[in-house]
Amino acid sequence: MRARVISNARQNRFPRAPLRGASGVVDPARFGMTPDFRLSTRKEIIMITLYDHIQELRAELRGCRFTRRERTAVEAELAKAVRQQAELDHAFDAALAALDRAA
Repeated sequence: MRARVISNARQNRFPRAPLRGASGVVDPARFGMTPDFRLSTRKEIIMITLYDHIQELRAELRGCRFTRRERTAVEAELAKAVRQQAELDHAFDAALAALDRAA
């Protein structure tokens, strides 16, 4: 049996190329291609990543079915991540307070 051929179907003969920079790759050689916002320190990157990790764990606990053992493991991982976030927040607040005192 032969496959049917659709003769009147439109075909995109010349697909558009993606715009430069649209793929998320930044070309530092081109003017205006550097991102406006940059995280200045590795600690800030870790804080954001940790925040995202906490949100993902909370979403998993809300939306997934776990065995008791799995739920306990996820809850322990969440508690550990929240403790780490609290330590980072405390260190950040202390650094800001020291900056205010110095100014």
